[in-house]
Amino acid sequence: MDTLKIAIAGIGTVGSGLLDIIIENKSFIEKKINKKLLITAIASRKKIKIKKKLTKSTIIFNDAKKILDFDNYDVLVELIGGEDGVSLDIILDAIKKNKNVVTANKALIAKHGTELLKQCEKGKCKIGFEAAVAGGIPIIKIIKEFLISNKIKKVFGILNGTSNFILSKMQETNKDFSTILKQAQNLGFAESDPTFDINGMDTAHKTSILSMVSFGNIMDLESIFVEGIEGIQIDDIKFADTLGYKIKLLGITQIKNCQVSQFVYPCLINKLSTISNVSYENNGVVVESDFSESLFFQGQGAGSYPTATSVLSDIIDISKENCL
Repeated sequence: MDTLKIAIAGIGTVGSGLLDIIIENKSFIEKKINKKLLITAIASRKKIKIKKKLTKSTIIFNDAKKILDFDNYDVLVELIGGEDGVSLDIILDAIKKNKNVVTANKALIAKHGTELLKQCEKGKCKIGFEAAVAGGIPIIKIIKEFLISNKIKKVFGILNGTSNFILSKMQETNKDFSTILKQAQNLGFAESDPTFDINGMDTAHKTSILSMVSFGNIMDLESIFVEGIEGIQIDDIKFADTLGYKIKLLGITQIKNCQVSQFVYPCLINKLSTISNVSYENNGVVVESDFSESLFFQGQGAGSYPTATSVLSDIIDISKENCL
């Protein structure tokens, strides 16, 4: 049985979840892919506890930059975050070494994805980024694989769990934005600095990626109209409800007059529509195509295990030489 060597950079929420899944389901996964899983390196700034039976030969780095001088891996898993810096450095280094890459870093892919894909093509390696959009919903695979025979017309959805939680709770409790934002932070659904979640930029990053996957266009954040939910008042929620609508922050990309249009803004959604009932931290995505018409997908848009499941799916796809 061949061995699939994995190096993981970043053991935060997603990285810890990835280790848990590999530890719990190692034999099960190995039988499915007919390869042994071996974690050859882990880079983490904080101390981590790992089961010896899985990682007896694993090298632990306290600085991800040290991976630049390491090459005993087949797949680099980048889970550090950030659109530049060490995350980009180790990914570019891996590609130069003809190593495959898997990342959950939507900001990095939205900014550098087009160029990284070109570099991978030159180096005959692959990059997977399923986990960068909609957490546990395999929306990129749906578009790239299941709908490969269809022409995509439009993709839109709720792509940010924090903003959706806030809007859902405002609707449910009649409490104002600031009150619900604090609640979301206390529950761990919002960061201490929630700017990118509530101003729409997180959704814009994901919309840009979906646009590239769907239509093949170059990712360009500046071409996306972006409006967040900071200005939504409880009166807006009430008036929308009276008229039969809910307010949801949507990312939208579509082909119109042979051009790609991309938008992020709070939309009025009919209360009877399926996507209007995607609540709290969940995500929901609609894909419209020429022959499958309208398909709807819902699931956890973030979190340790859902996102780690997407990461591992890409790792396995790469092991089968069937990744993006």
